[in-house]
Amino acid sequence: MFSSVKSSVVTIILLLVVSLTAVVIGFVLIEYEKLYSDVVEDNLSGLSQNFSQELLPILTSTQSEKAKQISIKDTLMNLDAYKSVFEAKVFGIDTTIIQSYVGPAGKQDILRLNKIDQIDMPLTDDGIKIANGFMFATKRIGESPFALGYIQVVVDLQGPLSASKLNLLSQTLSTILIATAVVMTIAILLLNRLLQPLSRLSSFTKQIDSAKNYSLRFSAAGNNEVVLLGKNINSMLDTINLELEKNKSHTKTLEAQQETMTKLANYDALTGLPNRQFIMDTLRYKLAEARRNNHDVALLFFDLDGFKSINDSLGHEAGDHVLVEVAKRVNDLMRDGDLVSRLGGDEFLIVPESEPTQSELTVICQRILQTVDQPIMIKGVELRVGLSIGIAKAIDVNYDLTDLVGNADVAMYRSKTNGRGTYTMFSSDLIEDYKRKLLITNSIARVIEEQEFTLYYQAKINRDGLLMGFEALIRWLHPSL
Repeated sequence: MFSSVKSSVVTIILLLVVSLTAVVIGFVLIEYEKLYSDVVEDNLSGLSQNFSQELLPILTSTQSEKAKQISIKDTLMNLDAYKSVFEAKVFGIDTTIIQSYVGPAGKQDILRLNKIDQIDMPLTDDGIKIANGFMFATKRIGESPFALGYIQVVVDLQGPLSASKLNLLSQTLSTILIATAVVMTIAILLLNRLLQPLSRLSSFTKQIDSAKNYSLRFSAAGNNEVVLLGKNINSMLDTINLELEKNKSHTKTLEAQQETMTKLANYDALTGLPNRQFIMDTLRYKLAEARRNNHDVALLFFDLDGFKSINDSLGHEAGDHVLVEVAKRVNDLMRDGDLVSRLGGDEFLIVPESEPTQSELTVICQRILQTVDQPIMIKGVELRVGLSIGIAKAIDVNYDLTDLVGNADVAMYRSKTNGRGTYTMFSSDLIEDYKRKLLITNSIARVIEEQEFTLYYQAKINRDGLLMGFEALIRWLHPSL
């Protein structure tokens, strides 16, 4: 078939080089596809998790169903920034569709968009699935078993991946052609002399394939064709390695973005303290752990006395400055492991790391009050900000998170009633007082309608016994107060 042994050997060498090159490129493409899929999966997982958290307060809100659907739709519109998103759907806990959204990729490719509905993707699978060139991310909205529904985000995996692989091949094609041309020249001119170096080169490519180390380079002394071939292969490996490094850098960037998104989701932008979501998740975990170990958890709830007057008189910028300064002072005061968080507005929570005694809680509260009482200078004005602190313990509410925070809140408001700048340990009688005040507040709205006010006139007599006039009194005849 071949005219000579030389041509046969040249052909064999050519086939060998092409085959080895194809193996390397094929493996690179496989690794590249896997790396690309992992990056897309991590990014999609973080994206769907963030949207799940954004949808949770909407589904738990008291607004109407129509208003909820509008809020959900507005939230899903944020996916317009992601060009590979085909569609996203929000399902109720009974898997009925609450709201759907078609992304940029879906609008450009209607035919593939219609194929998504033909794919059977169970909603109960909370995670990432790949099917027919699409990547599905399904996330529960809310914690199981109290989930309120699901969000499913579908992105195009096949299209961007094919384009990326084609781009990689186009960058390495010239190097491959040069390497092949050099091999042919070497085979024709210096076959016998180059058999041994070519064998070394073959071994080198096999080493790359087995070790998967694209930083390896072929070295040979001299300036012949085999050396040039080795340099060309090294150049190809440089290109491949550069692409892999770019992908690694891109992956690190995505991870950094994910970390930033996580921080935004769990930390207060103004004070840098953990936010409501973070502290509630942490408390939920600590309460479960304390219940298992039969330990107690203390919670300190405090807010600033007269904070509204600061905002009204000096402006919200001054109010923000006060919040930041108070947060810094309290956070610097606490021990390592103690958790200080901003609940919202001028309300803060403190969770001591260990199980403090009554005397330790007293010392902590006194130190907080003394530290915050130091003057704060704002726009040349010296301000003194007081705190009212409420303390509650988990064991008193059978480790229920809602009741624990509620008790600390009630105790904090008792501190305000007692004169502010104080601290109060929760006790059961506070609940009764709170209920009575709430009953009085709620009853005032219907007192006139129920005709519970009675008007009395009290005569005013002077020292000489003469009638000087009358004063009007209103008595509230409530059936139970």
